[in-house]
Amino acid sequence: MITQELRQLRAAMNRACVSRKEAAAALHLSYSAFNRKLRGELPLRPEEARALSAYIQGARRSS
Repeated sequence: MITQELRQLRAAMNRACVSRKEAAAALHLSYSAFNRKLRGELPLRPEEARALSAYIQGARRSS
C-alpha cells in the first residue's frame, strides 16, 4: 500500500525532475529495490526517506 509519505516523495521527485534511477543511485540502492520501496512493497526506512528528501532538495536548488 502506498502511504501519503510515499506519494509526497514521488511528487517531490517529479517536481524536481529527479529520475528514479538517479534517486536509487543516490541512496545506494538498486533500481529495482528503490522502485519496490516507492510502490510500498518494501519498507522505506526513515533514514532513506531523509536522504531522499535531502537529495531532492539539492536537485531542486541546482536546477
